[in-house]
Amino acid sequence: MKKDNISHSFIYKYDGTGNELNGSSVYPIDNVVKDEKKYKYERGLCCGVFDGLHHGHLNLLENAKKYCKELYIGLSNDKYVEVKKGRMPIFDFEHRKRVLEMLRIVDKVVEQGLNSDENAKTKHDMVNIYGCDVIIAGDDWKAVHDWDGYDCAVAVLFLPYTKGISTTSIIEKIRKK
Repeated sequence: MKKDNISHSFIYKYDGTGNELNGSSVYPIDNVVKDEKKYKYERGLCCGVFDGLHHGHLNLLENAKKYCKELYIGLSNDKYVEVKKGRMPIFDFEHRKRVLEMLRIVDKVVEQGLNSDENAKTKHDMVNIYGCDVIIAGDDWKAVHDWDGYDCAVAVLFLPYTKGISTTSIIEKIRKK
């Protein structure tokens, strides 16, 4: 991978009220991860749709696993995807779940849904029920403030987004053919 395609990673810490912990909001990983034991987590939570699993997803999950002993996936159910993205996923929930469960770096896949879903969990639920101590996301989520991860009182770790690949771009490419 060319160095110019790599973005920097940051650790954001929140106290559950939207305020940053310790008066600091951003810690560049380049400067603080020299002592990896200091920034290893017991259980990480990485949420997403993971529709048409591609190398961008795999890069995120592989990098996420480097920071936590156990990696839990909050897999968006079909209803959640339809509401949040305005379309149904290409592959249904059970298909996407099975693919993720086959990855050796994934320890558990949990259904993520809307607050009104009976069996699904929100990020907040998963953090509390499973004892996750970090939420991990691609750095393309840094500017997004409407996801419910910020109210969990755990670290939020943003890892580099793989440029040039997304499920949306794959869908567009297929539509053009």
